[in-house]
Amino acid sequence: MMFQEKYQQIERMLRACTGEEDVLLTAGGDHADLASTVAFKLAKQQRKAPHLIAGDIAERIAADPDFGDIQVEATGPYINFRFGPSLLGRAVREALEPGYGGHPRRSERVVLEHTSANPNGPLHVGHIRNTVIGDSLVRVFRKAGYPLEAQYYINDMGRQVAIVAWGLDHLDITREEGEKEDHYVARVYVTANREIQEDPGITDEIDHLMQEVERGDPGTSKKFRAAVSLCISGIKTTLAALNAHHDR
Repeated sequence: MMFQEKYQQIERMLRACTGEEDVLLTAGGDHADLASTVAFKLAKQQRKAPHLIAGDIAERIAADPDFGDIQVEATGPYINFRFGPSLLGRAVREALEPGYGGHPRRSERVVLEHTSANPNGPLHVGHIRNTVIGDSLVRVFRKAGYPLEAQYYINDMGRQVAIVAWGLDHLDITREEGEKEDHYVARVYVTANREIQEDPGITDEIDHLMQEVERGDPGTSKKFRAAVSLCISGIKTTLAALNAHHDR
C-alpha cells in the first residue's frame, strides 16, 4: 500500500513538472526504487539535452516540502527516486499489523498439491525447490482469501515402493541409532537395487509383489504401507523443519 501511495505521489509531481500524462515511471532496478525516463521524451520538444532536463526536474521536485523522505537525483538522463529509512520503517510496521495484506474470504475452493516425492528416500534439492514454491503459493492463496487444502500425493503402489518393501523383507540392514527414517529407507532402496543388478531374477519377485498389492492382498498391502509410512515419517520431519505443512 505504501509503495503504491508513493508511486502515485511521484507520478503526480512528475506530471506537474513536465505537463506530460505519461511520465514513464518504472522500477529503478539496482540504482533506485523508481526511475523516470521522461527526459528523453521531452528532449525533442524542448531541444535540450536529456540530462539537463532530468537535472532541472529533479531539482524542482527535491525542493518541494511535501516530498518528504524520498531522495531524488538525476543520473544522466534518468530521474531516480530512492525511499528513505522512515518510509521503509513504516512499511515494515504496517506489514507486522494483524491481517496485513489480507483479502475478504472467497467462495472458490483451491486444492494445491506440492512436493509429493516418492517414498523411497529423503527429499533432495529438487523436491525442496517444489516445496518452497508450493508452500509459498499456499500462503499467497490463503492470504488472498481462498479456502485452500494443501495436499501431498503419496505414491504407495509404485515399483520403487515394491523394491523398498522387498529390501526390508530380504536384506539384513539395521537402522542405525539416530538415523532418520527416510535416510534408512534410502539405504535399503539403494542396496536392493544393487542386489537386483547382480541377480536379475529378483525382478520377478518385485513384479509379483506389485501384482499382489494391485490384487489387494492384505499381507502385501501391509508391507507396502509399512515401507511408505517409515519413509514419510522422515520426510515429515524435513518438511516441519522448513515450516511447510500439508492438510493431507
